[in-house]
Amino acid sequence: MAVLLGLVGKVKFAELHGNLSQQQRVKALADFESGKATHLICTDLAARGLDLPHVETVINFELPPDVTKYVHRVGRTARAGASGTSVTMYTPGEYKEVKHIAKKCTADVKKKKSSDPNHAKVLERT
Repeated sequence: MAVLLGLVGKVKFAELHGNLSQQQRVKALADFESGKATHLICTDLAARGLDLPHVETVINFELPPDVTKYVHRVGRTARAGASGTSVTMYTPGEYKEVKHIAKKCTADVKKKKSSDPNHAKVLERT
């Protein structure tokens, strides 16, 4: 994802994942919090224990493995009474799991299907 955004060139982003040193992680968070980076691309490393008060949108590129991880990921949005958006990409074969997660959550979950056949091709390749 970071490579793709880098190719776009207009998106200012920071990365946060386990392959970074602690110093690099701190810098990534500081860049995001200051607005130097407008997007933060991260693994589940950021799902718990970090206070990121201004996150408006979380995009799950992969379906979380369980309800608890889903809640912690999307819980980055809508903090302190603010509203937020979460998008989870999934394949038709994962729909049963998505329904299970949606049933367990109290949030308003809306299903939207992409009409672009290229989206399915991208998911198949990853």
